[in-house]
Amino acid sequence: MRRMPPLTPHAIPAGTLGRSGQPELRADGGLVLRPWAPADAPALAGLYADPAVQHWHGYTISTQDEAVTLIEGWHERWLTERAACWALVAGPDGSFAGQAGLLAIDLRGGSAECFYSTAPALRGRGVAPSALEALASWAFLAGFHRLYLRHSVANPASCRVALKSGFEAEGTERGAELHTDGWHDMHLHARIATLLPLSVVVDQPSPIVMPVQVDGPPTVGVADGRCLRFLEGAVDRSSGAAVAGLLAVQR
Repeated sequence: MRRMPPLTPHAIPAGTLGRSGQPELRADGGLVLRPWAPADAPALAGLYADPAVQHWHGYTISTQDEAVTLIEGWHERWLTERAACWALVAGPDGSFAGQAGLLAIDLRGGSAECFYSTAPALRGRGVAPSALEALASWAFLAGFHRLYLRHSVANPASCRVALKSGFEAEGTERGAELHTDGWHDMHLHARIATLLPLSVVVDQPSPIVMPVQVDGPPTVGVADGRCLRFLEGAVDRSSGAAVAGLLAVQR
């Protein structure tokens, strides 16, 4: 069957993510979002052994081999630009803090669904909002236009995380997801890349190019394999200009 020619381009050109290495993101409070490694299998299995994670996510991991398979699957899904997942580590000792990522990546529409879970020992310490902020900042710079997340109406903690992270409530999906105790209504939250806080630190092995404007016409800032540290300001995605400019680019 002949495909209908689209009238609009992809928000993110195919291959943009897959050809680049998955970046390491640094968030507030010393939190780091890094790609999963096989050595993380025990921590991942432990996370999915938690009853709360099992209940809200609907999955469990029975063995470390299953955890390794899941980690390998995340790498494959990054390369094929279908999803992305990061391990969360915190503190100088790199303690495991949970996971965060993007599902249902739509390159043409520039959208994706956010998900996260925090290790039991670190809940209530701002891990999830910090991770979501870093994830959203990176995603909008990468070209995503809309990020959304869903949570059960019976999970008010996730509602607080979403609102704190700038994901506005959009409505309720009735009977939308099956949990172990039956069908749950789901709250839908979303964040649009109109104004992007520049608060994320990105360690990226491939070149990063973005618009920058400081008291004049738009210019382009490029950093190849360096850490980009945005200390304040916002990017207006409608014009592609940085309101306060690129404040620091450093190793």
